Amino acid sequence: MLNGGRKRIVQLNYKLFSAGCCCHPECITIKTGRWCLQKYPAICALIGHSEHGNILFDTGYSPRFFQETKRWPLWLYKKITPVQIPSEETLICQLRKIGINPEDITYIVLSHFHADHIAGIKDFPDAQIICSRVGFNAVKNTRGFAALKKGFLSGLLPDDFETRLTFLEDSKIIPLDNSMQPFIQGIDLYGDSSIIAISLPGHAAGQF
Repeated sequence: MLNGGRKRIVQLNYKLFSAGCCCHPECITIKTGRWCLQKYPAICALIGHSEHGNILFDTGYSPRFFQETKRWPLWLYKKITPVQIPSEETLICQLRKIGINPEDITYIVLSHFHADHIAGIKDFPDAQIICSRVGFNAVKNTRGFAALKKGFLSGLLPDDFETRLTFLEDSKIIPLDNSMQPFIQGIDLYGDSSIIAISLPGHAAGQF
């Protein structure tokens, strides 16, 4: 990116984490799968950005999942997809082990609103939140069976969620080069081409 005639170089690094997992019949998630139960880790990432600080991509599971699924009908959620999340596997615990505290997180980017992606978000009260407007609008008013069908637990979101929110769709859309086929366009998250969000419809509304 040009700045005063000089090229500004953005430095990035990232680290992947598995913050808990759920169990599900393989055939539900893979067309050729079997009926045997498989573990599906809740993968999230810490992205270090030289200008925007520490960015989380999703937050994995947390024990709050069990609190939010105590009552009917959301009780069915933990029965359909049994969750395992030892305290030492929560994202906040793993980050602290590498010297990253909650206040060190500047942004959280949510790919979509299933519980295995948002359950840890309350652990980072100072972070700005980025997500899809389409994705948020699809779940924000759903409760009961409607929320269960969408894999959404409203109690996992902090009370000030909307005041900390920026929508992906408000950022610039840019074309992608041929190496990204079949994807032809993405959203330039920070306007410097350092992080590009790509739409992945199908699994959840507004997923990026």
